[in-house]
Amino acid sequence: MLINFKKVLLALKKLPWRLGEAVFPLFLGMIFLGVFAGAALVLEYIFLLQPTGTPVALPVFEKDKLKDIMEILRLRSVRFQATDSEDYPDPFSPKGKLP
Repeated sequence: MLINFKKVLLALKKLPWRLGEAVFPLFLGMIFLGVFAGAALVLEYIFLLQPTGTPVALPVFEKDKLKDIMEILRLRSVRFQATDSEDYPDPFSPKGKLP
């Protein structure tokens, strides 16, 4: 069976015109396709998934690691608070005088 490429090419050229003539049915078909795809996703991810029953273990930090993290957070807080104490010159006043 040989494929006649001229007929296939002619059919592909007519495809946008045929779709343009039938815009409303195409639009309805796309809406229904979207509704069915959404329903399939809901069915898959909500109704068909069953809970495994295994409890999820919470992470446990070692005391020395937790102290290191708290020290880093404290140093960050100190540096952040240090930025409030600086006086910056006013760029709109003459010669950049401090307020």
